[in-house]
Order: sequence, then structure tokens, then C-alpha cells
Amino acid sequence: MRALRIDVIWRYVFREVLSPTFLGLCVYVLVFIMNALFELAELTIKKDLSVRSVATILFFYLPRVLEMTIPMAILLGVLVGVGRLSTDSEVVALRAGGVSYWKLLYPVLTLGLIGWAVSSLLILGVEPGANYKRRQIYMRLMYSADMRREIKPRVFFEEVPGMLLYADEVHQAGDFLEKVFIYQSEEGGKELVTVARRAQIDYERQTGMARFFLEGGVTHSTTPNQPESYQLSRFDRQMIVKEPDESFKLRSSLVTHPPPKNYREQTLGDLAVTISRAGAIEHAETRQRVIGNILAIMHERFALPAACLVFAILGLPLGVMNRRGGKASGFSVSIGVSILYWILYSAGQNLVSQGQLSPYVGLWIGNGLLGILGIVLLILREKSEGLQLSLLMPDRLHRT
Repeated sequence: MRALRIDVIWRYVFREVLSPTFLGLCVYVLVFIMNALFELAELTIKKDLSVRSVATILFFYLPRVLEMTIPMAILLGVLVGVGRLSTDSEVVALRAGGVSYWKLLYPVLTLGLIGWAVSSLLILGVEPGANYKRRQIYMRLMYSADMRREIKPRVFFEEVPGMLLYADEVHQAGDFLEKVFIYQSEEGGKELVTVARRAQIDYERQTGMARFFLEGGVTHSTTPNQPESYQLSRFDRQMIVKEPDESFKLRSSLVTHPPPKNYREQTLGDLAVTISRAGAIEHAETRQRVIGNILAIMHERFALPAACLVFAILGLPLGVMNRRGGKASGFSVSIGVSILYWILYSAGQNLVSQGQLSPYVGLWIGNGLLGILGIVLLILREKSEGLQLSLLMPDRLHRT
């Protein structure tokens, strides 16, 4: 209990690792958010999303980003903070004063516990609801958006059922088109090709009905297996009406009625009920895959927060050994360890989802291996002051 007392050394080490942790968290969150922004940028152009809609989607995406970046930020903070103490020989001074590495572990482990608590709160209590709300927003934007916004000049547009549309020029976000080409296929095999000088589109977002008001054009109509049915007609004004198809009605019902929650949108209690229902599936392979997928999600909600503790333990001996690398080396090591962890985690998750591996092995193998490595390195460092990071990798790679 005496070693656990919050003294000057505890506060000093904790402050050293806390600042770079917050900095690393901001950097990693920005990187992950940028990936989501690129996807949203394409959707914004197609669906003409408002800034408020984009901000809402990012807000509900943020819990997942934090769950993935908090462990990485803790590892970076410990590597940079402890590495700074080691570079300035403050660790040597602490050791000369009788301070063990185990005492240095306490403030570092406290940081890991804080990260574990925050991650657990997010992944257990916040993320399922955020995923569900984000999917509802996506569905509402995808299925109720104005299709005229997606019409681009000199690009074939196929979103209208039974119609292929091409316009040389597009004005006022798709309301007015010039030099229009329209291909239609009707029941019975009849095909119509219409070329018009100008077109105006009236689209009802609620009903899905589209009206095309054409000016100055010609229509070619024929049935491929009946060559004598070919007709040519010219017009000054013409209206083409397109009724919504069954797919539009289905999408509209999805918008108006709340969709069922998928596995990642369910709480632990909901997942337990889903597993009990999945046990009634008669096909053995399908039942194994469904249960494996659910178990992978359930164990993920405990394995990801535990990575905060594992990275905190591993970061202390790596930070002490990295005397000459500085902040750049700490960032590189944290990236390398994180990549290794995510490779193990992703491979194990896929095997568990396919029912080929136990979730206790697949989802926890990364935590187990890196946690054991951190404890072993810490013990070796405590017993041998001559242990250096260069012993764990070739000299050329260490210098790089």
C-alpha cells in the first residue's frame, strides 16, 4: 500500500505521460476522422448534404473512433513521456534513489485504468445507440434525397427505374437540362429513345414520382423483335411521367418505420437474447457462423478497453529502453505495436466470426501476447540495467 501512495514521483511521472497521451489522441482521432470525411465528401456531393447532417454523422461516429484510438494514444503517451525521462537520465536518478520500475508502473497503469474506464463506457453504453442512430440518418439521407442533385453533365444517370438519362449541360442542381438524351424500356419489350433540346424535371421526394417536361425533340420507338413497329415522332413539348417502383416503396417504408437493430447496434442483453434465438437454427454451419459473429462482438466490447492496460504495461519498458530515439522514435514504435495488435485482433476476429476459433483465443490473443511481453521486458529491465531496445531488433533497423 505504501508503493501505491500518490507522492511527488507518482504525480511527476503521471504528468509526463498524460500530456503526450492527449496529443496522440488528437492526432489519431484526426487521422480516423479524415478517413470518414473522405467518404462523407462523396456522399455530400451526390446527396447535397448540409453541414449539420455531416456534423451529426461524425458525432455518432466519434465513439467508435475513440474506442480504437484511446489505446494507441496511451501507448504513445507512455513511450514519449517515459522516453523523455530516460533520455534526460531522470530514470537513472530515480533508480539511484532506490525507486524501482514497479513504482514507475503505478502512474502509468493509472493512465491505462482511466483509458479502460472511458473505453468501456463508450463501447458498452454509447456505441450501440450511436451506431443505430447513424444508420438511421444514412438511410434517411440515401432514400429521401432529391435525385436531381445526382445528375451530372455528360454522365449517364441510371437512378430512375426503366430510364437512362444523359444531359450535355445541367443547371440549378438538376432542375434544367440541355441537349438531353433519354432511353426508356417499357413492358412488352418496347424501347424508346428521345432526344430533346431542353428538359425540366419535377420530382416529388415524398412519393418518388418524376415528371420530365421536354422541349423541341424527337422520339424513336420500336420493339426489337418487331422491326415494322418502328415509329418516329417529333414534338415541341412533351411530358414523361415515371411512377415509383417497388424498390422505392420498400426504401420509403424503411425510412418511415424504424429498422431492426443489427448485432453492433444491440446491447449485451440484446446480444444474449439473439444468441439464444440463434441456437434454434437447424443448419449447423449457419448456426455456428451466426453465434460466432455475435460472440466476436461481445468479446470485442471487453477486449478493446483491456488493450489500454496492455499498452500501458508494454509502453513502460519500451519507453525506458528507448533512450536515444526521442518523440519520433516513440511515435514509430507506437505505430508498429498498434499495427501488430490490429493484425492479431482482425485475424482472430475473422476466425471467430466464421466459427473456426474460440472467442477467448481469437479476440484476446493480442492482449495476451503483448501483455506478457510487457511484463517480461519489465522484469528483465528490473534485473538488468544493460538491456537496450537495440537488443530486440537489428542495428540497422534500430538506427532507422
